[in-house]
Amino acid sequence: LDTLIVDLSVRLSTLEVDTENLLNGSQADFEINIGCDNITTGTQGNDFVTGDSLTLMGRTLRGGSIGVEIARNILERLRDIELTLLNVHFCLFEVHTKVLKDLTGPDQKDAQKSTHLLKLADDVINSFGDGDLVIGDSVAIYFQVDRNSDDFSFDNFARVQAYSKALGEILTQRDDELDTHVENNLLLDVAAAQALTNQDENSLPYADVPFLIYVGNDVIDLHNASNVGVGDFAFVGLVLSDQKLSGNKVATLLSEYPESVEKLRIKPSVQSFLSPLAVYKLPFYNERYASTVNKVVTPIFHGDNFTGNSSSNTMFGEFLTGNSFASYSDESSQLFIDDKTNAFGIYENAEWAQTVAGDRFVVVPGTIVERQKGKDVIEGEAFQNSQTEDRVAAALTSLFLNNSLFLQISNDLYNTPIPMSDVTELKSSRCMDPKFSYIPSHTGSVMINPGISLQSQSEATSTSPKKTGNSNHKKKRHAHLRKG
Repeated sequence: LDTLIVDLSVRLSTLEVDTENLLNGSQADFEINIGCDNITTGTQGNDFVTGDSLTLMGRTLRGGSIGVEIARNILERLRDIELTLLNVHFCLFEVHTKVLKDLTGPDQKDAQKSTHLLKLADDVINSFGDGDLVIGDSVAIYFQVDRNSDDFSFDNFARVQAYSKALGEILTQRDDELDTHVENNLLLDVAAAQALTNQDENSLPYADVPFLIYVGNDVIDLHNASNVGVGDFAFVGLVLSDQKLSGNKVATLLSEYPESVEKLRIKPSVQSFLSPLAVYKLPFYNERYASTVNKVVTPIFHGDNFTGNSSSNTMFGEFLTGNSFASYSDESSQLFIDDKTNAFGIYENAEWAQTVAGDRFVVVPGTIVERQKGKDVIEGEAFQNSQTEDRVAAALTSLFLNNSLFLQISNDLYNTPIPMSDVTELKSSRCMDPKFSYIPSHTGSVMINPGISLQSQSEATSTSPKKTGNSNHKKKRHAHLRKG
């Protein structure tokens, strides 16, 4: 699917340029800004900022909660998406071929320049608060509850291996069916015969000179505060346990939780960052311009500008991994940090080394700067690639133990666990009994207690003089965490 989506993006971007050439004029302003935000935090501190996107994962059990039939259904739905993307690919190929065949007139290639400047996710972020955590582009945050229950057995995760054979057989069958569809229904041979030859492409009056592209080049100013700035990406999370924790116990018992989440996003092999192959070898008609043009239109990715006026500023050029652990019942509110993990694996780093622009840091003495990828420039005196554990621990403590939104999420997940699903297929009307579905604690939904009105449920909550069991503990913990 990833390859198909990349292939379609190449097709669409090239088709757009060729269509403007066919229409003999630009169809939009020269500069196109998308998602270029201006974000400013308050001086109260403990703010969390992500410039562009946030992925939030909350789990009250670890993997293995679906049976093989559900896994089969998921795979089948993914193959449906693959089939749709493949059909669209062939359709756009036919459209693109027709557009190029309609291009006429004198040769314009030597005079061509980019018709647009596309700025995507170039944000300006100002952080004024102590304890702020700022990520320029995107972040994945996970919450994992660890409770003494059968639902939390790591053995369930091993069932995935047993699924491999059954799912592998489906994959082989669907691949064969897809090839047959391409040959018999999409008429691959006919499509290939209609494609322009190399001689046809060379004789076209226009080249496909792409847009000038700037993506994720943020301006991050940490001002005079004790805060942390990350240029591009972060992966942080909290494992909330009912056990009394120590460094040893975290390392031996709980490390599998963040590792299981990291595996969801790490690229699996060196093949994952090589250029994708054209689907069924249909030409994309791209890169029909001279090598001198290629130097001008090379995209600029993730070249950030950092500024700070405090020796307590901490700056990470590209990425941050922060896995933390806390005991729900521990009055000390101590956060244990695993500073050995790296959610941005070797293969992803290898890709970044080839494509990421350098960052610029303007700092004062005492600032910690972790240079990672690209040719960075530091103006001023800084501790480079120094020990960042204490400052990261302080930032994660502010995030998970002092931020009211994340406090609510962790408390809700701990006190209202999401049970294992016993649904047998994805087409079921609902996956779980609404009585046990996760509803945020502040909503008072009738779905929690069917038959009780919102008003009566609210009255029952407000007039009850005492709570027992987890409710008392929850309130106490929530208040305690707010104090940090």
